[in-house]
Amino acid sequence: PISVQFETVRENLGYAATATEKQGVTLCLEPLNAKDTPDFLVPTSTQMLALIEEIGHPNLRLQYDFYHQQRMEGNLIAFFADHIGQIGHIQIADSPDRHEPGTGEINFDYVFDQIDALGYDGWVSLEYIPSSTTEASLGWLKRFGYDV
Repeated sequence: PISVQFETVRENLGYAATATEKQGVTLCLEPLNAKDTPDFLVPTSTQMLALIEEIGHPNLRLQYDFYHQQRMEGNLIAFFADHIGQIGHIQIADSPDRHEPGTGEINFDYVFDQIDALGYDGWVSLEYIPSSTTEASLGWLKRFGYDV
């Protein structure tokens, strides 16, 4: 039953959080949207934060994926602002097709401005399916001053 699955997850993540903390590594947990992964146990950021709170280990953080958030809950920046202290890492991809920024419905100029304005100082990684070649899909970074 689902209750057994959650109990197992809580125990295992508590153990893993302690082990990674001893190594100086923060354990980040990523929800995966139910549209792409229908049987994933924790499909929303809200549910993942509730699980993190239940476990109650200080070394657990949310891996905030703007793509998954848009697919499941929306309110990208409001959620980010409300929970920035619980976010350990950011991933990005555009929605709905999980391609590079600028190929879908997310306004990444605004998103990046708000990430900076809200004071997030962690890593932002790219996790998308290139719409063409990998090299061509990195072209959007030029707008932000990166030489690709």
